[in-house]
Amino acid sequence: MKKGPFVREIRRFTMVEAFQRFGREKEVDFVDAYLCAYVKVKKPAQIVTFNVKDFNVDGVTVCQPSEC
Repeated sequence: MKKGPFVREIRRFTMVEAFQRFGREKEVDFVDAYLCAYVKVKKPAQIVTFNVKDFNVDGVTVCQPSEC
């Protein structure tokens, strides 16, 4: 399957945003920053995790497994 320029642009946006957040916030590791950036592109933007504090970003809904 051939991937168009839109898919490459989403990947580029995701990586740039993840690196920016990783560099800006000391307590967030790169994987968490990448997941936040990735779900902001995909809709609905929701993450289910026990580690809620690392995912408090505008545009992302976060809940713990017991709440969802």
